Amino acid sequence: MSGRPDIAYPGRRIAIFVHGCYWHHCPRCYPYLPKSNPQFWARKFDLNHERDARKRNDLERIGWHVIETWECDIRERLDLVTKDVRSAVLGPG
Repeated sequence: MSGRPDIAYPGRRIAIFVHGCYWHHCPRCYPYLPKSNPQFWARKFDLNHERDARKRNDLERIGWHVIETWECDIRERLDLVTKDVRSAVLGPG
């Protein structure tokens, strides 16, 4: 399987990625760039975004359902994350 998800249900072809807000540069939290060598860090975060998109596309191309959530979602909206995962695993309704 491509991408090494944080949680996987291989029999159901479901992959779940929980992105850390800092390392994956959450669009809601938008963590600061370090003051030392900001160009390096901006590039690092861009590459992380590109890798995340590539992993998602690779898995979806071979028929996996991919759920991506953020660290802040777990902290602030766990009920919605749980609902999304439950729906993917058990199906709608």
